[in-house]
Amino acid sequence: SLGEARGTKGRSARCDQLYGNASQSDSPESQEGTPPGVPEAACLIAGLPRFIGSPITSKHRLFVWLSGEVLPTNTVSVCARDDDYTFGVLHSRVYEAWALAQGTQLETRPRYTPTTCFETFPFPHPTEAQRKAIAEAARDLNARASGHGSAALRCLGLPS
Repeated sequence: SLGEARGTKGRSARCDQLYGNASQSDSPESQEGTPPGVPEAACLIAGLPRFIGSPITSKHRLFVWLSGEVLPTNTVSVCARDDDYTFGVLHSRVYEAWALAQGTQLETRPRYTPTTCFETFPFPHPTEAQRKAIAEAARDLNARASGHGSAALRCLGLPS
């Protein structure tokens, strides 16, 4: 489901546990299931050991694993998933082309907009063997890129 792909399934329960009753939000600015004064990202990633982050504006689309202890700023797009399969799909050439075509621009830099890029992306429906192969390729990619972790974190505006 889209809720599962977005990582929002169970968000309200995690928010309730960490921040109190999320369903009693009266704030129009607050996202559904997000208590007033609590960033939506906090509810999306609550309870996850890691999640996928990407800078909103960047010359190159970059996705990195961030610790669940990190609370990203508004310049980081959050994908509240902790599985290697999703990480792999987001690194695919197909997704990169989709994000460039669907996103917007800030001056000359591509701007990643989750509502037009991620939420509209037709995620594949792989067999279990294909899902495992994509996850394995994503783990390999992450292992090879781990030596460049400090640069990736600086790109996201986080201390390296």
